[in-house]
Amino acid sequence: MVVNEAFVKRYFAGGDAVGRRLMFGASSKPVLDREIVGVVADSRKEVRQPAKETIYTPYYQWSRPTRLTYYVRSAGDPAYVSSTVRQLALGMDANVPVRDMKPLAMEVRESIYSDRLIAMLSAAFGALATLLAAIGLYGVMAYAVARRTAEIGIRMALGALPGDVLWMVLKEAGLLAGLGSPRGSLARCRSAGSCSRNCSA
Repeated sequence: MVVNEAFVKRYFAGGDAVGRRLMFGASSKPVLDREIVGVVADSRKEVRQPAKETIYTPYYQWSRPTRLTYYVRSAGDPAYVSSTVRQLALGMDANVPVRDMKPLAMEVRESIYSDRLIAMLSAAFGALATLLAAIGLYGVMAYAVARRTAEIGIRMALGALPGDVLWMVLKEAGLLAGLGSPRGSLARCRSAGSCSRNCSA
């Protein structure tokens, strides 16, 4: 049999595993004695999950083979390659079902689908929250400026330039945004921490 690097690290402390023997069996089954003839690199089915300890055995050593997985390297169209592989497999044995054929890139996308969906929803809610905050800030500033119309008129009558008045309004808006951003960030961090604890639980 052939084992992966994660298997060697766990059961052989990262030492040389080639030539070692493994025995499998139970009280109701015969004991199988297998020799490790090679070590291969780790492969992960889930992108975010660490590689698991894996044993690869030859097909003819299986007592009850269930299914086989083949990887076909090709530079052509995946649809054409799939149909060609299916025809070749059926030509060799028409009784063997061939299913779940998909490109490796699609397999990777499906494994991170939930993460991508959460990221897209987070971005959409973030954009909506930013829009609502901007509308609210605009409403507050519009109300404040409307109440200070007489004050602004007196300032301009005394020689204030339109740019000075505009800078005064923008400075107040920036002060409000600066005071609200830390509080909003703190609340978002608290909610994210609570969500993380709930999800992990």
